[in-house]
Amino acid sequence: MTGTKYIPQSLTVLLAAGWLSGALAATPEPTSQQFVTKATEANLAEIKTSQIALSKSEDTQVRNFAQEMIDDHTKANERLAALAGRKNLKVPDDTDMMHKTSLKLLETKSGSSFDKSYISQMEKDHQKALQLFRDAAKSTNVDVDLKAFATSTLPTLQQHEQSVAKLAASGSGASKR
Repeated sequence: MTGTKYIPQSLTVLLAAGWLSGALAATPEPTSQQFVTKATEANLAEIKTSQIALSKSEDTQVRNFAQEMIDDHTKANERLAALAGRKNLKVPDDTDMMHKTSLKLLETKSGSSFDKSYISQMEKDHQKALQLFRDAAKSTNVDVDLKAFATSTLPTLQQHEQSVAKLAASGSGASKR
């Protein structure tokens, strides 16, 4: 039992290392398959993270935001999966290892600490998603229909980014004692 208190710290180090390696790597234009894979994994992560928020958060604003994330990202994933199927592209059925690690870390939190971590994760995830969708929308390596999907999804992602920024600024998840 003594080793378990170090798990969150270890996960944080792994997350930071993964983020740094991703941030330092050159990002060439995505291909259609890369876009479908990354976008699906991102959507699944948003859904799973928000499902945890629905079960753990006691903050009404956080729970409302989480439900919106589940609804919007489920719809986006359904549209993307249908489009990918027509293009004979593979659609992952789970998130990538970095998102799985983030989910495990988030599950260790509770109360206002959970809410703050969830909001922070949503801010980071939406920044990355916006970049992915912008890159796909202008990539010469992405199929025209997938580019149209990326372009049409951008306003929703931008609205999510604004909503989570408002949550963070309002102090949602902070102790209200």
